[in-house]
Amino acid sequence: MANEKIHDYVDQVVGSEIRNNQIFIDTDTEISAGNWLSKKLLLSDALSEFNQPFGDFYDTTIQIQSGANLVKAMQLNSAVTANGISVVLDGLSLPTKIKTTKQGYFNIQFSAQISRTTGGSSQQVSIWLRKNGVDVPQSNTHINVVSNSNKSVASWNWFLACNANDEIQIMWSVTDVAIQLLSEVANVVVPHPATPSLIVTISKV
Repeated sequence: MANEKIHDYVDQVVGSEIRNNQIFIDTDTEISAGNWLSKKLLLSDALSEFNQPFGDFYDTTIQIQSGANLVKAMQLNSAVTANGISVVLDGLSLPTKIKTTKQGYFNIQFSAQISRTTGGSSQQVSIWLRKNGVDVPQSNTHINVVSNSNKSVASWNWFLACNANDEIQIMWSVTDVAIQLLSEVANVVVPHPATPSLIVTISKV
């Protein structure tokens, strides 16, 4: 019987079949020394631990501060794709909270299109993380917006330890309300697709 081919499978299981069908595998579990129990295991359940959450979100609005040196959370009103991560409404019914479903370390990357509508002396934008309503220590970075610069981009990433159902926000403040997060529609004259005011990707590492 050595080297005998027992099964001759026509196909292999692919990801779409695991997602859309109940596929089972047989396992043997040792419940005590030398005492084994055969079980049927749903393959999607067995792989769920390795199905890491991720999300790709953006915002289509022009985001404006209500005053200088005031704090606001950046908004995300749209999603490209999401698995195990969602954007939920905050206490003001605004889509600012990124909610996780699993515990672990998450990589959070963002890109914000900053626009200054009027000139003047150099002004500052501050951007940082907040988790469950509390500012994350050492997470802030400043950007200076000079008088002759109409648009600039803030873009970097953080690693953040999260528990299931934690809520993450990207916070910002400005020293001049002429500084805003710019959203633009697609343009065929100066060719480019639509410009979101904010893009955020997040994934468990």
